[in-house]
Order: sequence, then C-alpha cells, then structure tokens
Amino acid sequence: MNQFIPTNKQMDHDDPLLPSNLSKKYNEFIYEKSAWKVGDALFANKIDAMLETDKSSNKIEFIVDPRWATVDFSKRPETSFFNLCVERAAQIRRDYDYIRLAIGAGWDTNTVLESFRRAGAKIDEIVINRKFIKSPNDLCCYEETHVTPHILEHYNDFLKNTKVTIIDTDGEKFNKFYSNPNFLRYHFSTQLDFHSGMSGYNPYYHAPQLLDKFDQGIRSVYIMGTEKVRLLSALGDELVAFIDRDFKVLCPGHLDFFRDACMPELSIAEAHLLLEQKQQKIPLEEAVKAIRFPIPEKAWNDMVHKHPSKYFSPRSNQENNKAVAMAMEASLHPETKHLQQAWIDGIQCWADQYPQWFTKDWISAKWIKYSSSYCFSLTSPTVYQGEDLAKEHALKFPNTPLKAHVHIA
Repeated sequence: MNQFIPTNKQMDHDDPLLPSNLSKKYNEFIYEKSAWKVGDALFANKIDAMLETDKSSNKIEFIVDPRWATVDFSKRPETSFFNLCVERAAQIRRDYDYIRLAIGAGWDTNTVLESFRRAGAKIDEIVINRKFIKSPNDLCCYEETHVTPHILEHYNDFLKNTKVTIIDTDGEKFNKFYSNPNFLRYHFSTQLDFHSGMSGYNPYYHAPQLLDKFDQGIRSVYIMGTEKVRLLSALGDELVAFIDRDFKVLCPGHLDFFRDACMPELSIAEAHLLLEQKQQKIPLEEAVKAIRFPIPEKAWNDMVHKHPSKYFSPRSNQENNKAVAMAMEASLHPETKHLQQAWIDGIQCWADQYPQWFTKDWISAKWIKYSSSYCFSLTSPTVYQGEDLAKEHALKFPNTPLKAHVHIA
C-alpha cells in the first residue's frame, strides 16, 4: 500500500469542515442540489465517493439538480445575454438575504459586478482570496494584489457601502494543509491545483467565519463565476454537457452566477452565443467578449484576461500559471521547498489507489477525471444522460469520437 495513504486518524470523518459534514449541517443553504451518488448515498466530495465504491459494486454517478431535467436548451431566449445578466443580478438580490461575491480580476468578476451595478442591486460583501507563500506581492498573487484593486476602484461608487473581506492563505497554512495527505477530501471541487489551497474550493476551511450567516438563519450566498458552457458534438448534433468539474458540489451558500436552474435562460443564451463563435472559428479569448462585459481599461491585464491557459489555446494543456508561480516561490525557501512534493504525494496516493479516476499526467491535466450528467441538445428539446449519449454515439458513429469544444483543459 502507498505509504502516503491517510491513516484512520487523518481521515477524521467527524471533522466539521469536511464537505460531507458541512453539507449535512447546512443543507437548507445548499441552493444547487448536484451530487456524486453511489448506490443510495450522496457525496459532496469525489474521493469520499471513491471510498464508498470499495464497499459495493456500485459506480459513481454524477447527478445534477433535477430542475434541469425539463429545460429546453433549443429555445433561445429573446432577451439579450447582457440584459439577462442584469435580470439575474436583480433576481439574486430579491431571493437572498445576504450577498457575498468572491472576486479575482477576470471576465466573470467584472461581469457580475457590472450586472449588479446596472440592476441597482447591492452587494453586501466582497471576498478576496489571496494565496501566496511569503507575501501578497508574490507573483502567484499578482491578480488579487495588483489587478483586483483597479476593478474595485472602477466600481468604487457602487461599492461604497459594501464590506470588503480579505482572506490570506500563506505558506504556513499551505504547509499545515499539505502535510496531511487527506487534503483532497476537503474539496467541493475536482480541480487539482497547487495554488488553490482550500480558500477557493472550500471557502470555509480557512475562513469558517463565513458560516456565521447560516448559523443566524440568514439565506446567504457566496457567488462565484464558472467555466463557460461546454459544447459537445455528438450524434451529428450540438449539445451542452454538464460535467462535475464545473460544479462546487453540495457546497452550502455557493451560487453560480451564470448557471442556475432558477434562471436557465442565462446558460441557454451563453451556449448559443458560443456555438456561433465556434462555427465562425473564433478563439475563446475573443469569443469571451460576446458573453462577458468589457474589462475596465485600467484593469486590463494580458496575463489575466487573454493569456491564461483557460483562454489561450497554445497554453491549454499546461498547468495553471499561478500554480507554477507559487511552486517556484515555495522552492526558493528552505522552510517551504518541500510543499509541491507534499502536494504531489498527497494526490498520487489517491491516483495509485484509484487509477481509473486519474490520468498519468494529472498535474498538467489539472482535474480528477470527470463524470457526466445531463447533455442538452441545442437543436431540439432533447436531454440525454451523459453515459447513455456516449454509448449511443459509439454505436451509431463508431469511427467518430465525441468532440468537446470551448475548453476541456
């Protein structure tokens, strides 16, 4: 057995900050009911779902909120995408008591802020997650330290009554976190990223104070953007695929601004716009301008808004640029130079135990292998289950593989 497999003590199933326990305690504040399912059991963490498969012959299924089952993606909304964004901001303000927005400096952040501004809908709190080794001036924190302030300056008048909270995850916290090979079990996400720590994918791990509103019975939301809709070519059709890597599964308070069963029109409009961009062979770093508000001139930064691997095709199979910068920073100091190896060992132990869920090049792949749920046709009111779609496509088009678009890296 791999020497890094967590011990029973390290597994600590009673830790209140584990996703499974947070989702149970704060179940009424889970607004997106997607989950990993093994048999009849639901899980907020994919590693926990893998562990459950050891007890039976049941497979892991990814299920999304059942409200999506009847959504017709072929019905393109008459309202423009940007007007839908403004309507979305107004809807969130109506439906929830306290609005927190986690911001970086990217396209999503600016679009959410601009949507709330145009809707005249107050944001109660801005949360900035700064992740670094020695200082917020580390290169891996350039976005939050050097670019985000320009975004806030641009929206200064709109945000004058908004609380700003900064959560710092430094080398000492990373050291404590990655010294426990159990760290992947604290993710609500399947992303494998040295830079992420937990403040990005489990906002409550390093900032449990963010649970305070739930404890007071307040319907608080923690808004984040998402990856753009995933277009899929299959069965001679164009579809939108829902896969688990795009979700923060069963995370209390989490609210995706662009994808929500409460307002599916926004996802539908985005899908049709990106399909048009794909058909015209427009690269994502340009196509994104059709689905996100313009970046304020003073906040534009090529390495945030144009060249990251998520947008820039020549870099799409590379590691996250922030993760590389953080690993380099950690390697410069005797007390932190072990951190990336600890991170690698902590993930490799699970890759060794469950090789079907990890690629051999998982560092650059950046994700646990994905599980599919619904796939929506863009030309007819047809909804497929991901596995059923793959089987039917393989049967009818054996020499034509499923082809994903936008980005799958």
